[in-house]
Amino acid sequence: MQQIYKIDETRVGNIKKRALLRSGKVLLIAYLLILPLFVLQNHGPVLVNIVLPFLFTGLIIFFSISVAMKRIEKSYKSMQIILNDQGVETKADMMPFKAIEWKNLKIEEKSSGAINLYDMSVPTFSRKFYGRGWIIIQPETLEKDKLLAELQKHAGNY
Repeated sequence: MQQIYKIDETRVGNIKKRALLRSGKVLLIAYLLILPLFVLQNHGPVLVNIVLPFLFTGLIIFFSISVAMKRIEKSYKSMQIILNDQGVETKADMMPFKAIEWKNLKIEEKSSGAINLYDMSVPTFSRKFYGRGWIIIQPETLEKDKLLAELQKHAGNY
């Protein structure tokens, strides 16, 4: 038995938007926490001590985000979720190969429509901090309901 599921390529933009919002929130908070440090340490011209560093870091952040968005698009367009006799696997360009055996699989549906698959043989800290033993199935997956039914059927047999 081998079944392959893919992401709907026309909806990869939704994944990119979610990633951009998540990273944008973190970057904005970091940016706002750093701003007072520059303002409080200002002992010279405002242009040199405040404006130029923020323009420079803003350009670096913009460049980093644009590169990350291209990588996300390429990764999700090539992503495959494979169900086989051993368990669940994911393969994609520029993403690590991940596999979870059926006997260790825990399924968690999120209100956002995403499905989290956990490998219960991997400690929780490693799953959350390093991403080991954790597969996220995006809501944009083609035939997601069929995939979820197959996951539940096989995970329950072990």
